[in-house]
Amino acid sequence: MQNSIFNELKVRGSVGTSGNNEIDLNQYQALLAYDTNYAGNPTIYPSTYGNLDLQWEKNRMIDLGVDFGILNNRISGSIGVYNKRTFDLLQDVPLSRTTGFNSLSANVGEIVNKGIEADLTFAAFQTKNFNWTISANYALNHNEVTKLAKDASGTDINIATGTKITKVGEAVGTWNMRKWAGVNPDNGLPLWFVNGVDGAVTSVYNEAKVAIQGKSLPTYSGGVSTHLDYKGLFFDASVYFAGGNKVFEDWAGYTQSTGQRTIVFYNGVNTLLDRWQNPGDITDVPKMDLTSTGNNSASSSTRFLYDGDYIRIKDLVIGYSFDKELVQRMSLDGLTLSLRGSNLFTFVKDSRLKYDPEVRADGFTRLTTPPVKSVTFAVNFKF
Repeated sequence: MQNSIFNELKVRGSVGTSGNNEIDLNQYQALLAYDTNYAGNPTIYPSTYGNLDLQWEKNRMIDLGVDFGILNNRISGSIGVYNKRTFDLLQDVPLSRTTGFNSLSANVGEIVNKGIEADLTFAAFQTKNFNWTISANYALNHNEVTKLAKDASGTDINIATGTKITKVGEAVGTWNMRKWAGVNPDNGLPLWFVNGVDGAVTSVYNEAKVAIQGKSLPTYSGGVSTHLDYKGLFFDASVYFAGGNKVFEDWAGYTQSTGQRTIVFYNGVNTLLDRWQNPGDITDVPKMDLTSTGNNSASSSTRFLYDGDYIRIKDLVIGYSFDKELVQRMSLDGLTLSLRGSNLFTFVKDSRLKYDPEVRADGFTRLTTPPVKSVTFAVNFKF
């Protein structure tokens, strides 16, 4: 009987439901408050409308996958697909003002996350003196809001917060802002697209339409690593990448305004040196205007929204493990020398992005310390 090329072949699957109880206490109750007065006399007033049908948010996860190993496990890995549905999502639903309340909390929303996750390890060479292994992983995720609360007319109640919006058919926290159209070369005034997409432009900020401009959540991520060793000498490297999203420079209003905020009250960045100065200048930085707003040139728009795709070389290590016989003569169990470089190189798709692209889940760059670049020499003694 011929042996199978598979050393391992396992099909796995799971289905489960869990709840999220991260809601404020007593939200289901109609409550009274005592923290005000009327003409100096203590008063009691209704403070919470209440909802006796209020429940936890729920997650239903379906996960299917295959784990495998072939050719004496020289090639091994796994491939999986998943579908996570978050339903009974908590949302504040507007109420008629005749109730005396603005809104109540209700289980009305639904979000779907689905995607693919895969990892693969390949032992390219396995000999007494030389070994080489390559590993890789990749994840692809699609996030979509499928249901939200509706108002009295049956229209979805979108959740808009500043530069973001959550609406049916889009990902959670999709960027929602005016679209930057550059600088007028004749007068140096900032320009935005009137319809939020393309075509006609305007220099009046409030005449430009707010529109969806991209996802704040990465849609893919992954990494590649490798290990080589030859007669005690070894080398390791790991690379990480992510993208499919956009990141917003949250502090641009303080550092890149061409008005008083940056010039008078804060420190501007060197990009301002490339500002418009004379008719015919081609630049992406408007002219200086020392009014309070600087023509809104640094107000929220895609001027400071960048592609978030990047590749980072996380670690590079080269080292040497001394021969066992030599180490024993030194009354040691092991001796290793290594040189490690961490976060040495980061490559971004958008050359305009000056901050670290590996941002938090909200998609905003912050004035925080980026991953530290370091070079470390180490000596490891084993006794």
